[in-house]
Amino acid sequence: MCDLTESSSESTPKDGLTPSSSFEAKVNSLLNSGMTTESLRKKAEEYLAILNDPAFEADNIPLWVERISCRGQEGLTITKVFHAMYTGATQVGFPAGSRYAYAATCTCGGLAQTEATLEERKTRLVKELVNLAETWIAYFLWPFRWSSMAALEVPTPSLSATPTYDDTGSELEEGPQTRPSWRDDVSKTTLIHHCLNTLIPLFNFRCFMTGYVDFQADEWPQNSPLDTLHVAHIVKFSSTNFDAATSSTSEIHSITMTLDILKHYVDLDSQTINNLKEILSSPRNALLLQSGMHNTFDRFMWCLISTNVPGQYKVKLFVEPSTLFNVSLPDVVTFEDHSNSGIPLPSPLLLRWHAALAHVFHLSGAAGLFKDLRDLPGHFGPAVPSKSGYAFMEHVIKYDGTAITKHAELVGAVEAMVLSESQVY
Repeated sequence: MCDLTESSSESTPKDGLTPSSSFEAKVNSLLNSGMTTESLRKKAEEYLAILNDPAFEADNIPLWVERISCRGQEGLTITKVFHAMYTGATQVGFPAGSRYAYAATCTCGGLAQTEATLEERKTRLVKELVNLAETWIAYFLWPFRWSSMAALEVPTPSLSATPTYDDTGSELEEGPQTRPSWRDDVSKTTLIHHCLNTLIPLFNFRCFMTGYVDFQADEWPQNSPLDTLHVAHIVKFSSTNFDAATSSTSEIHSITMTLDILKHYVDLDSQTINNLKEILSSPRNALLLQSGMHNTFDRFMWCLISTNVPGQYKVKLFVEPSTLFNVSLPDVVTFEDHSNSGIPLPSPLLLRWHAALAHVFHLSGAAGLFKDLRDLPGHFGPAVPSKSGYAFMEHVIKYDGTAITKHAELVGAVEAMVLSESQVY
């Protein structure tokens, strides 16, 4: 374990935790230091080892996690969140993301040194580690998972699956009239995929995962399965969007936190962040998929990992193939443009972004935890009222009641009051 025997002279915050702005500055200082990533990794692992101490075993599974999940069920732990952040970025080609996660962990260790005694330093370290993991869960993971919860199934295939704020009911500012052209552009991007040992040439209007051909295609191979295909976001626009004129202070704080983490973890430079709306609103942020594959992609049940071959991706499944679809799925897909009009292929950056999230979701145990929050018990809709990290913090992490979330408790209280009034009459 990292040496916590010596303290520094820096004062301790009143609530025992460091404000996010101060924490961010310290992380940036480490990132810009001369420390190698390997040195940061070793130091981070030493600090994280404190959660293996029996004295802090309960901190590794916070009460809010136990409240949501079945006791004894293997699921999310604070340690798993850190390891997921460490390895998820590296596995999909974001080494800067792993360096950020190591630096953030080491920042927790550095802050613990400000305490006077060894026991106080240990306690402070655990508090900072838990707070960091919960911040990642609330502000980095939750907004993207919530955005796929409101409408997991499309009842009838239609253009409603094209890029919109489909989980908030808002249209892109460009207006719905832009949607058909988006669908047409993506449909013209032909994909060729390798399925097992067979190279199957695909053409326009085909789902590259299932081989399904869209009804609107001019031609298709004999006996090909047909369906109305959907344009799926690679990264949900609504997850990172807000209107400064109408958003509350907490919403603005939430999106700022989300973007700060994204900036480091998926290595977004300032130009990309400034152009994020245009990037996420373009056909490069879209895939043409059969509805079942669309839904499971939104839920991070599979992802695409880039290879050394331009436009080629390995398909990684996080569930059994039979869970996704009843057809053989490819091991590798290769995107090619056969439109003869130079339509850009799906963005490698956005596909890595989605893949990084998918890895952290599943390696940390958050995928299962969020599944339990998908529906308000006995009602329709998520058990947390919005996509913001602030909402997750207030309704899940900071809530100390007995219901699954604070939102669930409030809904239950209102229903009880309505029922009581109806019985009076």
